[in-house]
Order: sequence, then structure tokens, then C-alpha cells
Amino acid sequence: MICLLGLLLLSTICVAQPVEGPWVVMEVDTTESIGWPRAAMVDHSTVRLFWVHLPGQGSEVRTQLYDLAMRELVGTFEVVRTDSLAQKIHDCVAEGTDRWAVTVSNQPTVHSTRLLCIIGRAGGILSQQIDSSHESQVPWLSSYGYFLPHIAPRLGGGWLMSWIHYTCGGPYGECSNEVYLSAMGDSIEYRRQVLPPEYQLFGPEDCIPYSRTTDTSWVFIPIISHFVETTALLRSYPAADSTVLDTVCTFDCPIAWFSAASGFGVMHDGQMMLYSDGHGSGNVLYRLDTERNCDLLADLNHPEAPHRAILQPSFGFVGSWTRPSYVELARLSPYGDSRAPGVFYWRDSVHVITESDPVVLNDGRIFVVWTEREETHENSTRLLIAGINWDTPLSAGASRPVPVPVSPRLSAYPNPFNSEPRIEYELAHAAEVELEVHNTVGQRVATLVDGRVDAGRRAVTWTPTVATGIYFVMLRSGGSMETRKVLYLR
Repeated sequence: MICLLGLLLLSTICVAQPVEGPWVVMEVDTTESIGWPRAAMVDHSTVRLFWVHLPGQGSEVRTQLYDLAMRELVGTFEVVRTDSLAQKIHDCVAEGTDRWAVTVSNQPTVHSTRLLCIIGRAGGILSQQIDSSHESQVPWLSSYGYFLPHIAPRLGGGWLMSWIHYTCGGPYGECSNEVYLSAMGDSIEYRRQVLPPEYQLFGPEDCIPYSRTTDTSWVFIPIISHFVETTALLRSYPAADSTVLDTVCTFDCPIAWFSAASGFGVMHDGQMMLYSDGHGSGNVLYRLDTERNCDLLADLNHPEAPHRAILQPSFGFVGSWTRPSYVELARLSPYGDSRAPGVFYWRDSVHVITESDPVVLNDGRIFVVWTEREETHENSTRLLIAGINWDTPLSAGASRPVPVPVSPRLSAYPNPFNSEPRIEYELAHAAEVELEVHNTVGQRVATLVDGRVDAGRRAVTWTPTVATGIYFVMLRSGGSMETRKVLYLR
């Protein structure tokens, strides 16, 4: 009897928690598109989402809070930046519900790029151009731009940002990489090139900022060499005088040629962690100690660098890979509970996965946000989210069935309109519904439905009392949100 109870208890402990979700965050029609999703932790039940919305011409970077418990967006979205050009979101970070920062780049001309840091705070949104590369008259220039811009909170307030400005080409195909570190509050405090000239020939694969104390700003730079193993550097600038180099540290890490630092950070117990795709097999975790040694803690034997790597200081790193047919996750921990890459989500029968981004909460739960498009269309039209616990096993085997998220169907007719459009929507099951109209800056201008609605098809009429222009009809139902752009003419 005791053995039976023990077996029952053991079986209970070993049962894996299922993936939570997926839930549809929002859905747009195929004339529009959403892309470059990014997520930042706010607290134990809230994340801040960023995405690029392409309404047809130009693009908007948008942000909104998502409640993980209620499985729905909170409040209204903010338009972070509007541009006539396509934009790309690189990295984001949040501190509470009203402080955040995001890095964005675009390409004004064929031979120029811009890198921006956009900061949100109680006083509004502040956009700062951090770097730019201008028209080049060099005929053999083959590529240029920014490589993996990162942003992180700085102890004592503000943000740290690091990036690589690269150009490749020339008569002999050589590349040049310039690494920069910048500190920002409500303005740029300093912007410094931090890579020593002797390493310019081969250059770094990544650079990651870190605030070690309230008085210094650090950047981790792995250097590639054709002749010796990669050397990791930590450089520090005192906050009081950004022109003074405080420290250069080197570590004997056996990182293979052309490997990269996928992530760097410090655990709550003070251990410095390096996540790299080197060591011959790939996806390894090193500990950098005070004696400048590099201790191998975990090797997951995965041949590719992750598309994203996120550190949670109490648990470790999460690496993610985005494929057209699935999202894959790995977990690397300094505490002996690393988990090899496994399939987090397989696509459903009609959609293709385009981009994804993970976020790790303080309790170890991992949530991934991703975009999908229908196989028959070019545009990504759905934004979804799902989660697992840190210790949830994931299968590396064949495809498994995944429930298809159900989202409401929304339409507006006529569109464009000059009097009162008819807004129709369909629910698969009874739910709490919010049907609202927002302007182009995210302000709500009309509430059409707010309450519980039975399953089936419904219709309402909007009598506008606003100026002519573009508006967005937004339908929230459970964990889903769908939008339609409408044009009001007279």
C-alpha cells in the first residue's frame, strides 16, 4: 500500500504541466499586417507587448499591456512611432506599467539606416535618434546597418543601449564593426565607441550592455579571431565621466570561431553567466568567475544560435528559435536543471509562423508571443501568446496536435463610409465583449458594446460624432482581439 501511494505520488509529480494557451491577442484582415513582436515583463501577471502594425502604407510601432490572468489586452494601445518607412523592433524592456524603452530601426534610403531608442514614461513618449549611417559613394559597399541592438535598465535610473554598426564590402570583401555603448535618461548622457582598434579587423558577433553598479556601465563583447579562440571583454565607464575607461577584463572562454554571445547577465547570487552558441556543438552556458576563468556549466548540443536569448536572474537563460512550422525553446540554468531544446508550439493547419519572442517572469513561467500568417497570404495577420512553467518538459519528436485558437470575426460595411457603418461580429461562444472605436493615436472615441454577449452573429450601427479620417474598430472577446480599419468620409 505504501509503495502504491509512493508510485501514485511520483506519477503525480512527474506529470508535465501543459502549455497554457495559445490565445489570440489580436487579428487583422489580410490587407494589413503585424510583425516584429516583442514582450517585456512588467510584473507576475502582466507583460508589455510591442509590435509593428502596417495598415497598408507606412508603419506604426505600437505597445499595449497584456493581462496574463485575464488573457486580454488592457486599456488602449499607444502609437510609439509612426513612419512612412517599414520599421523593425530589436529589443525592449519595461520597469512597471508606465516606464519602458524599445529600440527601433528603419531604412530611409537605399544606402542609409537609422537606429532609434524610444522611451515611454509618465510624461509621454520620447524618441531619440541614436545612430545613423548615411549615403555611401563607395561602389563596392555590399552591406551595412546595425547588428543586434540591446537595451537594459541602468542601476540608479535610466537605460543602457549597445549596438554594432557594421559595413562589409571593399575590394577584398573585408568588414568593419564599430561597437557603441550609450546611456540615456530623458536625454542621451553619453555615446561612446568601446571596441579597441586592434580588434576591428575581425570584429564582434554581439555586444550586450549591463549595469554592474549604480556608478558604472558595462558592455560584454565577444571578439572573433581567425587564429585564436574568442576572447570576452568587459569594459566599464564611470557614470560621472564617460570618457574614462575603468576596466578591461578578459576571460579564457573556449568559444569557437564565428560563434556568438547569445546572452550575458548576472544571476541574483552574483554569478556572471554567458550563453553562447560555441564550443563545437552549440548552445552552452559558461560561468565567468572573479579569477577570469570560464567554467562550462551546460551544453545542450544544438547546432544553431537562438534567435533570442532572455535571462531571468533566479532561473537562467531561455533560448528560442522560430521556424515556419514551430517554435522551439531551450532552458540553460547554472543550478543543474537545464532542459534541451523542445517544441513549444506547432503551427495549426492553415497558418505559418513568422516571428516570435520569449519573456520570463519572476516565478519562472515562460511566455512566448508570435505572429502568424495564412498560407495563402503574404501578410502576418495574427498575434498569439502561450506559456509554460520553467520545468515543463517539451517534446523534440514529431508534430503534435495543437488547438486552433478561436477569434471573433469582425467586419464593417460600407467601408469607406459617409454616414453610419454597420459593424458585424461573430462569437463562437458566449463571452464578455468590448466593441470600441479608436482614432489613429489610440484614443477611444466610441463604445458600441460593453457586456456579456451570447454566441452567434451580431450587428451594431455606429453613428460617428467625430472628424473625418481613419479609425479602428476594436473587438475584444475573452483572450482575443480583432481590429478593422475604417475610413470616414463626407
